[in-house]
Amino acid sequence: MMQNLSPLKRMTMNNQEQKNLTEQMIRDKKLRRTITQRSFKWFFTVFLGHYMEYPFAPFHNEMFKLAEDQNIKVLVVMAFRGSAKSTILNLAYILWSILGIQQKKFVVIISKNQQMAKNHFMNLRYELENNDLLRSDLGPFRETHDEWGSYFLDIPHLKAKVIAVSSTTSIRGIKHGTMRPDLIICDDIEDSLSVMDEHARDTVYAWFCSEILPAGDQGTKIVALGNLLGYDSLLVKLRNDILKGRLAGVFKAYPLMDDRDYVLWPGKFSSIEKIHQLKQSMPGRYIWLQEYMLETFKDDTDYTDMFWGDDMRPPPEANKIPAIIDPSLNINDYVISAPIFSQGGMAEAWQYTAYIKSLIKEVNTTNPIEEKSD
Repeated sequence: MMQNLSPLKRMTMNNQEQKNLTEQMIRDKKLRRTITQRSFKWFFTVFLGHYMEYPFAPFHNEMFKLAEDQNIKVLVVMAFRGSAKSTILNLAYILWSILGIQQKKFVVIISKNQQMAKNHFMNLRYELENNDLLRSDLGPFRETHDEWGSYFLDIPHLKAKVIAVSSTTSIRGIKHGTMRPDLIICDDIEDSLSVMDEHARDTVYAWFCSEILPAGDQGTKIVALGNLLGYDSLLVKLRNDILKGRLAGVFKAYPLMDDRDYVLWPGKFSSIEKIHQLKQSMPGRYIWLQEYMLETFKDDTDYTDMFWGDDMRPPPEANKIPAIIDPSLNINDYVISAPIFSQGGMAEAWQYTAYIKSLIKEVNTTNPIEEKSD
């Protein structure tokens, strides 16, 4: 089974002490279980590291922190296509929220249609059925297999349930036993066609406000994920509500490049040639600007000049790809945030080293989550 711990071994070590502690995690199952239950980022790295082909970016680290923060009741994240937002804040967060210290009991996944809901659900099912290290460390998972076809499952020994539905399914009054949903993930509720119709946009917003926001309880967390689909899309409306104080929550937007052409994921786009290749693969400027740069357009925009021409501007200069993103930058009034704890380097190494040390002391006493027989 040790070969399944390769994500841990691939982690960048900033000093010998952290490397030693990581090696101890590889050897010590009890320590590994304690740390991964407490830390979402460590959970992802250990059990789901196979999803990340490239090093984490600062905004990924911020996503982990936002998910861990139980004071945030509504989290709205708009990110460029291919940013791993769904992998982190849908698949991984659902697993960690149930198996980790948050101990969520009733999770609802909502997508635009039934096929998308099924896809999210099948990814979750695959990890529960086939991730041997996850099953060994935090299992066993005695899920009820006869319910897979309906896109919902029980994890009896944790008294947890996950269901996946489309946005056309009413969840008003839905319960798991006596429990209302304590985590609701809304992933890609709209698409590029639905946002073209004003009535459809208004209907989705009314549905979110009347069914989703009241569906939970005091401890419920609601996460809305997606790309920028239009200036009046659901995520933009939620952003406006949050910024104007009408909705208590946190909004984050992560374009591929900021106003100064700095790349937010330098680990994946390590050279300007890669940015240029991606840009040239787009059929037109409109798609590049909206889906990757998160720039909005009004309904009356003339799209006839939105296609690449012979005079296509060259990509930004290569020296504009920094190692660390300036946290003060913004685009379209969206806050692009990369707080100091997310920027890597010695600050992050110190934080995790100190964190592991504190957890080592707990391992010999009790696990933060109820111990399970191996």
